[in-house]
Amino acid sequence: SEQKAAEKRLTEQKVAERKAAEKKLTEQKAAEKKLAAKKLAEQKATEKQAAEKQALEKRAADKAAADKVAAEKADAQRRTAEDKRRRTEQAELARMLAAADSGALAEYVGLIRQKVERNWVRPPGAAAGLECELYVTQIPGGQVTGVRIGNCPADDAVRRSIEAAVLRASPLPMPANQALFERNLRFVFKPEE
Repeated sequence: SEQKAAEKRLTEQKVAERKAAEKKLTEQKAAEKKLAAKKLAEQKATEKQAAEKQALEKRAADKAAADKVAAEKADAQRRTAEDKRRRTEQAELARMLAAADSGALAEYVGLIRQKVERNWVRPPGAAAGLECELYVTQIPGGQVTGVRIGNCPADDAVRRSIEAAVLRASPLPMPANQALFERNLRFVFKPEE
């Protein structure tokens, strides 16, 4: 009976050892599975970061390319506008030189200066030998749309009287040759004493 009890204890001990070994094996497999899942999650996170970085770099490269195209387009438009402006200025200069050569432009500006001077009411205190630079803007038909006084050694009252004279002279005389019409005129206001 003692032998049966010893055998029973031995059997129970072997069963307990087998269960402990199985439990340890199960825990070891669970730990390995958990470690594998963690490594897989880390790998996925790394891949996601790499994909996001790649997408960010692609967006930056696309933006840089789009900015470059836009800058090149703006530069081309600027050059085109500059070329057009230069051609217009050259044509305008050629026209003005041709007109100046004929004396017609000087005659046209002289008629305008005379009309302005006839419309000027000399204020008290206007110095003798007055000479003022005028910039006049007009529309076709001679209507004055703006007056600006440049170099003019006179007080405000005299300046205002000159501006008023230009406005009273509107509409300004038209040139005999319509090609001589100038939207923006510059002339020296120099009334006779």
